[in-house]
Amino acid sequence: MIKVYKKYRRGIRAVIYKKDKKGFLFLVLHRIKRWKGYELLKGGKFSKETYFQALKREIKEETDCRAESIKKLPIKDKFDYPQKHILIFKRRGQISVCYVCELSCLSKIKLVDEHDKYYWLDFKRALRKLSYGNSKKILRYANSFLRNAK
Repeated sequence: MIKVYKKYRRGIRAVIYKKDKKGFLFLVLHRIKRWKGYELLKGGKFSKETYFQALKREIKEETDCRAESIKKLPIKDKFDYPQKHILIFKRRGQISVCYVCELSCLSKIKLVDEHDKYYWLDFKRALRKLSYGNSKKILRYANSFLRNAK
């Protein structure tokens, strides 16, 4: 019998950007751990840390960079895991607080085992590259947020 988990894991999603001559470029990561595809930076929150602390930790862990110009977006992301991941995390899915931020790196981005490559893409290319609709929705919101914040 399959155990049914009702709770959701708590986490963060980050739309990471940098400015260039034409506008904004967005960081899109190619995921290879547990599934293959393109995504925004995301991660889980430990029980004793804040979402803000989780964001800074996940960015450091996954890119070896620091987050700067951090803004919390007034949206959340919720998704259900495939059955095999429910058994790993013992949660039904993840609910994430969403942020937009820039990176400060001493050198190039250094990826860990979850990702094997990354791209800095303009909005339209990033939107096409992302694998899932919820990531595209967050990117659309963040792009609009950044353009209106000028």
